[in-house]
Amino acid sequence: MNRTLYDLFSHVLDTEDATDDPVNRRRALRSAAWGANQAQSRHRWSGYNTTETITLNAPITTTGTLSASGVITIDLAKDDLPEWTDMSSVIIRGILYRIYRRINARSLQIDDFRDGQANASTGFTIVDDRHALTDTVREIYSIRDEDSDVNLLHVGAMQYRTLLNHQDGQPNSVFAATSVRTNRPDGRTTELRFVPAPATKTTISVSYHRNPRVARIVHDCCSVAITNGTATIDSGLPTTILNGGILLVSEDAERPDGEYAFGVVDANVTEHTLRIKSVTNKTTIVLEDASITGIEDRGGIITEELDFPPFAYNAAQRYAEAEFRRVGRGEAGEYWQTIQMADRELRLAMEQEATLRREHPVALSRSGTVHYPENLAGSDTP
Repeated sequence: MNRTLYDLFSHVLDTEDATDDPVNRRRALRSAAWGANQAQSRHRWSGYNTTETITLNAPITTTGTLSASGVITIDLAKDDLPEWTDMSSVIIRGILYRIYRRINARSLQIDDFRDGQANASTGFTIVDDRHALTDTVREIYSIRDEDSDVNLLHVGAMQYRTLLNHQDGQPNSVFAATSVRTNRPDGRTTELRFVPAPATKTTISVSYHRNPRVARIVHDCCSVAITNGTATIDSGLPTTILNGGILLVSEDAERPDGEYAFGVVDANVTEHTLRIKSVTNKTTIVLEDASITGIEDRGGIITEELDFPPFAYNAAQRYAEAEFRRVGRGEAGEYWQTIQMADRELRLAMEQEATLRREHPVALSRSGTVHYPENLAGSDTP
């Protein structure tokens, strides 16, 4: 069973026997969103535990110009800047500056550049010492260098600044990281910053507990055609689409209306709710159900599945029903009775969840020291 906000919205209208008018539709949509939020936030579901593997690249040494506003432009004779430089830092005259964005293949904008000194020709070292995690992080469990098989220190902002200011003479390898909330051009993220920057290409694994996703419309597909479980759309897909993605296809050429969101429409209805398996390219999606075929020139949107376990869906339904009775000015007794039923359903869902115990990270083959053992002269650490 697909579990989208549209499904929960439809359930509220059906169970409450509400007339299909704009007022009840708004109330039902708000109630559905509230019910989903309760199922997500009232328990730390184990499915929110995430391990992400990231790659930090080797530094790039190049030359170019620096403007008074902090724009770096590399020399034409040099190679184009790779895309990872969008989330990087640059060392200029021994000072580390963070890059705000990659303007193009030859230019970078420094974040909050206050030096104000232009330089017509200078050398730069661009280091890959930052990474934006894809999910909103609630608690980081461990940060580990997979290549050297050691745990990194996860330090606070003050200790990170101290290490950053005193990294001269330290072993030239990653040994600590901090996490900060930052505002990027593409939105607010949780950013990891490593100190010192790695001298070679390095693989890092990060384990953390994330906050649940907020259900939303990910992409307006405009026109959709499906043949043998492969959907073709006429607009470019975003890159972050596969984490619980659902394709909603309209019964006609009009796309599901975004005014009420998630396929809730006035003139047309959602005919197909299809789970996404993979994305082939910017205009092609492979669906889980390969039998769907013969669909042409339909409206569609991509939304996300509600971010909680399937066995908690009953609790979300009861919470949504209770909220509809509250905003719909129903009997107060009915509201509290439904809330109690919802709490009971949530307890049953929590009992069905597999018990996962998080152990503190321990070193496997080497000690998780501040500095890597192989970098410590005369160290007796195995």
